[in-house]
Amino acid sequence: MTKIIHINSKHGNVLVLIDAEDSHLFDLYKYYCYWSSSNNQWCVRRHQNYKQIFLHNDILPKQEGCVLDHINGNPLDNRKQNLRYADLTQNQANRKRNLKKKSGLPKNVFEAVKNGRVRYRVMIAMHKKLKHYGYYSTIEEAGKVAKEKANELFGEFSLYNSRVECG
Repeated sequence: MTKIIHINSKHGNVLVLIDAEDSHLFDLYKYYCYWSSSNNQWCVRRHQNYKQIFLHNDILPKQEGCVLDHINGNPLDNRKQNLRYADLTQNQANRKRNLKKKSGLPKNVFEAVKNGRVRYRVMIAMHKKLKHYGYYSTIEEAGKVAKEKANELFGEFSLYNSRVECG
């Protein structure tokens, strides 16, 4: 069963989803919500011995070489069904596009000037290596290729495959 926890922050009330069986964690620890400007969303953490511990790491134990990934991309949804182990590449594949990117282009699509014309380049990073998938005339074309290649490379961890409804 899902339980909704209300956490007050200086910016207002934030709702956190957890499994009822994990609600005891809020009796044990004082969690805080903070706005992560790097990924433009709320996160839940606590402090212990000068270290930050995220709520999802209290819910599922850490595994060597893995991080916990929120399947639906919402770090406030910490139900076990929404958490899975991933390596760093898989976790980044499931990340939304950087909202600080002013161009408004889709994830993995970049504007480039080639032969005096504006073109749209598709590039995807995997295991610290950048792969190039060509130049395209339109944003739509490039976005379609970026989506197809991301699905091909990352499978279930692709941003486009992993969004599920909260509830």
